[in-house]
Amino acid sequence: MKKIITGSILLLAFVIAVSCEEEDYEAPYNDYSSFSWYSSNEFDEADKVLNINDYISYVDLSRNAVSHKWTIPASAKFLNKEFTPNDSIYEPFILNNANTSEEYGINVLFQQSGLQEVKLYNTYKDSVAESVKSGDVWVVDKTFVVDVYADLNPECKIIHNGVEVLRLNASDMPSIDNQASWPEYAIEAGDELQYIDLSTIGRPTGVKFYLDGGAPDTGNRDTLSVKYNKLGDFTSWMESIRAGDSVPKKTIEKLIPLNIKVIPSTKPFVFNGDFIDRVSETVLSFPVTGEVASVIGQADNFTVHVTNADAGYDQDIAVQSVAINSDDATKIELTLAERIYNSDEVEVSFASGNITSVDERVLEDFGPVQLKTTFEGVMDAEFSGYEKPYVSGNLYKLANTSGHFAQHNGNSAAGPLYYWRDESFKQSGNSSMKFETPVTGITVLARLQGAGFGTLPAISAGTYRPSVWVYLEPGNTMTSLDYNFTSIPEIFTFNLDGVTRGVWTRLTLEPVILSEELSGGRLDINIRNTGQEDAIVQKLWLDNFDMLEVEVR
Repeated sequence: MKKIITGSILLLAFVIAVSCEEEDYEAPYNDYSSFSWYSSNEFDEADKVLNINDYISYVDLSRNAVSHKWTIPASAKFLNKEFTPNDSIYEPFILNNANTSEEYGINVLFQQSGLQEVKLYNTYKDSVAESVKSGDVWVVDKTFVVDVYADLNPECKIIHNGVEVLRLNASDMPSIDNQASWPEYAIEAGDELQYIDLSTIGRPTGVKFYLDGGAPDTGNRDTLSVKYNKLGDFTSWMESIRAGDSVPKKTIEKLIPLNIKVIPSTKPFVFNGDFIDRVSETVLSFPVTGEVASVIGQADNFTVHVTNADAGYDQDIAVQSVAINSDDATKIELTLAERIYNSDEVEVSFASGNITSVDERVLEDFGPVQLKTTFEGVMDAEFSGYEKPYVSGNLYKLANTSGHFAQHNGNSAAGPLYYWRDESFKQSGNSSMKFETPVTGITVLARLQGAGFGTLPAISAGTYRPSVWVYLEPGNTMTSLDYNFTSIPEIFTFNLDGVTRGVWTRLTLEPVILSEELSGGRLDINIRNTGQEDAIVQKLWLDNFDMLEVEVR
């Protein structure tokens, strides 16, 4: 059923299609004339968008017209008075061999894509809205433009190792009934196919692929990389999608006519990463080159060796159980008999085991492989990432932000502006803090005071690694920068020697111990010219200073 949209001065709030009662809309006689209309559609303007083979209803609600006539495109059809909004099949109601009508209400079926015009031509004895004088009468020649969208028609291609193995064209209409005639393509377990959307017909806005046996098994990217880890025979299909507030919604699906045969891999079944990951205090995870079929009875074939020099700890921790990750069968998880700490150094080895893949390969020995150390920060990312925009005060002394004060910035655009919040360049979030000197280089001291002069959230007593992300512009010759909390004596000096220019780099310092809760005061940045006196423009960006919590064994 269509939504009624009104035009001109008359507003209607009911749902209808023009049917056998259209005589109810004949203009009654009175002593004035007017031009008014409404049409059925989901949109509020006279110009419409519509799916092909759909209809719009128009009604002329004008008063006292001398004559009136509708004209529709030759490719469009009138639907007769028996048609109602409940009908979904239109053919029985089509009126052939006419593209004009003097009925007050019409239903127009659009059977050709592109811009289509419906015209309403009325004449009046007197002037009305939108009319022009023509001879002895006033004429309203109203054109309604309908943008008719063609049906979607999915197209794609499949790539394997850079070679196109299948192209699905708009003219292809595969059916499951002829699957036996589709080409077969064999790949090894663990191989990857690329699905690339080529659809253009019907102005699609998106795509979704459905991949039987693939990982992922669905995806909505224009180019989707899919791994096949299980042995077997698989197929796929796709949807071409048109969605959004300004277009007529439509989804069309099509089979992709390729029989994919996954055979055992000839490649070795091995550890597939740079590090072991810590999922929790007692669970480790690592990837392998294929889906795992069985890990039964394999705990004793792993060695997890842990050292912690500060705690005087140096021993193996037993593996309590081995499991296949429930979401990704190419990952193996080890549950340990004891917890590990992020201050530990952990190495994992595997030897003489019998972990098998779904294509019957046996995992090769590996190790020792180091555990990737992970730390959680405790700082307020909105503050230490310079996320808060400037609100009020002196823009230049506040470095274009809130919660910070650039002590040595100038009071105006004339500068110097050593510190400036920059939304155009950041490591994460919505902004970073840019530091830039004049051509004379760094002054004796350039300081950025932080935390809104005492509003910094408290940090619990404990052990922490100070950390910051830094981007040094190519040509930058700086050697150091300092952070410090004004409520404790420690100064955190980050060495910039050897830091790669032109890339974001995370710098960390050796752990520091806070013997009691840290609260109040400020967090300042201090950049001095000591050891970095070059008379050049020095430029860098800072983001996300943090205190990374160290788990002490």
